[in-house]
Amino acid sequence: MRPRILVTRPEPGASRTAARLAAGFEPVVLPLTRIVSLDFTLPDGPFDAVVMTSAQALKAVKLERILHLPVFAVGEKTAETARSAGFGHVLTAGGSVELIAALVRESAKPAARLLYPCGKVRRPELEAALGDAGFDLNAVETYDAVPVAYSKEVLAARLGQTPIDAVTLMSAQAAVLFSSLAAAPQFAPLINTSAIICLSSRISDSLRGRMHWRVYVTNEASENSMMECLSQRFL
Repeated sequence: MRPRILVTRPEPGASRTAARLAAGFEPVVLPLTRIVSLDFTLPDGPFDAVVMTSAQALKAVKLERILHLPVFAVGEKTAETARSAGFGHVLTAGGSVELIAALVRESAKPAARLLYPCGKVRRPELEAALGDAGFDLNAVETYDAVPVAYSKEVLAARLGQTPIDAVTLMSAQAAVLFSSLAAAPQFAPLINTSAIICLSSRISDSLRGRMHWRVYVTNEASENSMMECLSQRFL
């Protein structure tokens, strides 16, 4: 029997992850959030650069006004999204808020005016760090991640009766929602021995009741690193 892996990220990413997992695992898709677009207006320009920590944040933005700008991307996946959208000058950090803040400080001109398309749920550290460094960071919330509520019947149908070998958590919000879900009596027996794969220590720190699980943090905040972690432990 192939290891059962719970996929908690929102669609359409959940289906993409499940397709990758299907080569060696049995993916169980249970998105804990769904993405909804928000109404927003871009501030008047000009801007000196775009800061990207989320590929999702860019999808609702009309790009004609900003394609000529350099982009500071938090990681390679976000950088690939920017290049695919038509940005010609993309600088990539190492996958963390701390590293993209350092990249902007090193590469942007002093007091640069920066456009920051982002989600409603996000960490405050980047805005604080760049604000303290004297940059004019203009955050524009383009989407929100809304919790998904499942009935007992739907949970039973999705999860079945076979224990889950590993749970993948790709955001702190998902970790909090999973912790609440795991406390439900009908769900807890399936994950008591699960390995919990987190993309960062911030995500693992957001788990509640984590003493019941084997918690692993990937080497990098990427799906590739998550796949590598799963393969090392189960294949």
